[in-house]
Amino acid sequence: MELFGFESKAAAYEYTIDCFLDALPVLCRKRGAKDAPEKLIRAKKMMMLWASPSALAAFSRLLTPTTDSHAMLLTFEELIREMRNDLGLGDDGLGAGRLVGLFLNDGGRTLTERSEDGTEG
Repeated sequence: MELFGFESKAAAYEYTIDCFLDALPVLCRKRGAKDAPEKLIRAKKMMMLWASPSALAAFSRLLTPTTDSHAMLLTFEELIREMRNDLGLGDDGLGAGRLVGLFLNDGGRTLTERSEDGTEG
């Protein structure tokens, strides 16, 4: 793993995740809001400087407006996976919906399991 910029990259990724989680209630209601919060602007700057191309592409997909909250959460998980890969971490054994499921309080079920049994969001 390349160590140059690792701490900055990790901090940028952590900040971006925090930013998204803070904004999640608003994003679920007003995806097309005109004014980006200051925190999101800072996250965009950090991602532009430190993110790998694949993490930046996933971040861009996350910012694409959608009314499908399930798809938005899976895109958020895709971003987390790209960030982990960029930091040299794997996600072997973590099925779809498992990472973002850490943020959902639903008896440990993954987002995919919630969707399959019709109880998602």
